[in-house]
Amino acid sequence: MRLKTALLMISLVCCAAAAAQSDKKPTLMYKWTDAAGVVHYSAISVDEPGVTEIEIRQGPKLPDPAVAARLKQPLDCAQLRENVRLLESGAQNLQVVENGLPRQLTEGERVPQLEAARVALQGCVDGENGLPSAIPPEQN
Repeated sequence: MRLKTALLMISLVCCAAAAAQSDKKPTLMYKWTDAAGVVHYSAISVDEPGVTEIEIRQGPKLPDPAVAARLKQPLDCAQLRENVRLLESGAQNLQVVENGLPRQLTEGERVPQLEAARVALQGCVDGENGLPSAIPPEQN
């Protein structure tokens, strides 16, 4: 009985491995143009005149979301710091992009933008002391 169970388990593992490999995308496609001028593509070889093989390259793997977030954080924090600096400066020539078009930032929009940037900046960590960048290090 144990031998049958062991053989059954081995066969299930082999079937699972085969099924996992069958989920892979094809790396070779076929392209041809029929008599009506319509271009066709297929993963299965066809018996048509003018069939050409097209090799499909693997695209880049997507990074782990946690790693991508850590890599992107310094750029976002630097941009947030610059936004806070510009909004606090009182500069009159600040622009926002709305519906794909730039326009002048109004004085009524400046305060909510500044508050939102300050709140977002609290999540940034200063590389030197490990504290959130909006909190200055303690003076000894």
